[in-house]
Formats: sequence, C-alpha cells, structure tokens
Amino acid sequence: MKILFLGTGSGMPDPNRNSSAVLIEGVNGALLIDAGEGVSSRLRQQGIWKQEISTIVLTHSHTDHVSGLMMLIQGWYLEERQSPLQIFAPAFLLSGLSLWLDTVRLQPAKLPFRIDFQELSGGKFNILSGHQLEAWENGHIASSEGGSYSLAVTDGGSRWVFSSDLVNLSSLASYLPGSTGLVVESYHIEPEEAVKMAGANGIKKVYLTHIPPECNCEPLAGAIWAEDNMLING
Repeated sequence: MKILFLGTGSGMPDPNRNSSAVLIEGVNGALLIDAGEGVSSRLRQQGIWKQEISTIVLTHSHTDHVSGLMMLIQGWYLEERQSPLQIFAPAFLLSGLSLWLDTVRLQPAKLPFRIDFQELSGGKFNILSGHQLEAWENGHIASSEGGSYSLAVTDGGSRWVFSSDLVNLSSLASYLPGSTGLVVESYHIEPEEAVKMAGANGIKKVYLTHIPPECNCEPLAGAIWAEDNMLING
C-alpha cells in the first residue's frame, strides 16, 4: 500500500506545507483522506502518481481539511472525467456540499461524472477504492456541532490508522492493536506520547503530520516528521 503525503501543514497557511491531505493506493483507485488547500496543484506536481482518485473521505469540516475539494472537482470537470467519485463526510458537512457545488457552478447534474455522497459515521465501510475503512469519532468537533473522525484503512494485510485532528490520544487507544502504521497529527497532542502509545501496540511506523509553521521538528526517536510529497510504502 503506497501512501503519499500531499499536505502536512496545520490550520495556519504555510509556504512550505499544504493543508491536510494524504493519498493511499487502492486496488480500484486511490483513496484521498481530506482535501486541504493546494491538493489539486500538488497532485499535478508529482508525476509519480498515476492512479485516479476513486474515494474521498473528509474527516471533519474545518477549512484546512476541505478547502481544496472544489478545485479538485473543477479540474476533473475540465478534464471531462467519466468515472464515478465517492465522497464520505460527516452529516453536517455533507449537507453543505451540494449547496457549495451549486454556489461555485459545479452542480452535480452539470458534471460529466457521478458523485456518490455517503455519510461518514462510526463503523466499517467497504469503499469504492477497494479499501476497508473504519471510522470513529474523536471529539475534535463535538457530535452536536458536526463531529470529527479518525480512520483506519485496511488493504490486504496492511492496516494504517490516520488520526486526523484530535482532542487527545485516548480516542485512538482501542483502534491501534494490530495496525501496521500510524499517521498522527502533532499540533493538538504531544508527539512523544503518540510514539509511546504506538510502541506499546507494536507499531513501528509512525509519521507526524498537521505540522505548524513554527515547528522546529527536531528528530524524535520512533517517528518521522512527514513532508509534502513524501511517498512511503505501507
């Protein structure tokens, strides 16, 4: 399972890091987790990623996780994409996506491809890209205000946990056993504690993301600071 970091920055605009986005290779197309600012441009910079995105999962409604979505869809509209696209999002965010598309004149009826909108909630999903997706609430946004989710993505014998934004690490604890790797945000939690938790669960691959501009990003034993355009084999 190849994983490509397209955006490793935080909510603060950063000339060196785009906002949150990570791409995962799948048997039926790629899975994109979050679509922060700059994701469409970053995809076109790569040249090393040829697989079309089949599924997008938006973990919550904060701008740094969704602001690049419309440019992605606009690009596919102009390229006359034909294959269907699946988008998962929490109910509150999902309810606004159709209005957002209408407002920027990308009405679903106008597009040459079909968008299948699905509600992201707690549970397991078999998704269009071919991965098995597991989602659970992490409290970063309260359920009453729309909710926020962490994810586990399984493909073959590989299972990776993607924290998205957190309140604390406790929401990950019961989902780490048996996982191959952990991609965890570093802004709202202590990275050292994330490494300890991963190690206690036998996870040796830990990547830190959601990195603010002021981060010194000093080497941390047991973890790697992710960079935009970093490609790893999961």
